[in-house]
Amino acid sequence: MAIDDAEYDLAVLDRIFALPDSESGSARYLLAANPYLARALRARYQRWSRKWTPADGLVLPSSGASAVMAKNAFAERSYSPTALQHYARCPYQFFLQAVHGLAPRETAESIDELDPLQRGALIHDIQFAFFERLSASKLLPVRPTSLKQAREILDEVIEEAVARYYDDLAPAIDRVWEDGIATIRADLHEWLRRASEDESGYVPLYFEMSFGLLGRRKERQADPHSVPDAVDLDCGIQIRGSIDLVEHHPSGFVRVTDHKTGKADGKTRQLVDGGKSLQPLLYALAAEKLLPEKGKVECGRL
Repeated sequence: MAIDDAEYDLAVLDRIFALPDSESGSARYLLAANPYLARALRARYQRWSRKWTPADGLVLPSSGASAVMAKNAFAERSYSPTALQHYARCPYQFFLQAVHGLAPRETAESIDELDPLQRGALIHDIQFAFFERLSASKLLPVRPTSLKQAREILDEVIEEAVARYYDDLAPAIDRVWEDGIATIRADLHEWLRRASEDESGYVPLYFEMSFGLLGRRKERQADPHSVPDAVDLDCGIQIRGSIDLVEHHPSGFVRVTDHKTGKADGKTRQLVDGGKSLQPLLYALAAEKLLPEKGKVECGRL
């Protein structure tokens, strides 16, 4: 004789498990006895089922939802390498950011210092204008003998870009702003010095070469060799983006570089980091499609 309801149910289930399939249904009373128990048992069954179910965090989409999902398939529309990195980290984050287009709400407020996005945008604008002027002056690649002249051009570009950003951002505290700009100037000077000592033989060719970013090309923030359409990779993915620097070697190789302005979080000889660092790989594959006449793409790097 059972001492409580739980022991009775367990005893019944133990006996039922030994019955042949033809006598199934003896535990039906469990589903009718309590709605919460019925829901819990069904959820438990779905969790242990071999099929994917809503209990695993998935849903069975309607025809309308399936049509929407089909439009956002990798082969149907383009994605940026950053979006694909979100997919590797967390598919749900990718869904919210790349499909729904959710982003933090923009609020107008006075700034004390540049945030990482503003700092990155400023540095990239400076590098783009700097490379354009060096190319026009036939000073590429920069060498130790031309470093002084290149640094003077860099300082001119920095002053012009900083003036534009100052007007747009209206920083609240000038001294904090000036300290931040001084740090950026020091970083760019060091970057230029190291570039002048690069003995790899690569020569800068294109700067901010975009693909699938038509609006950016209209704003003249991209290389003239940019293309309006996204790139179809052999793996079936369409990507869009902008390669910061494309370099060419006389022997027939190409190198693509994506400049990073934040804290380095990679490891030595890191490749894709489980899909969390896809930009070097995807930009290299895109360059192969965009520049077949320039030679083999040797590498993509950060």
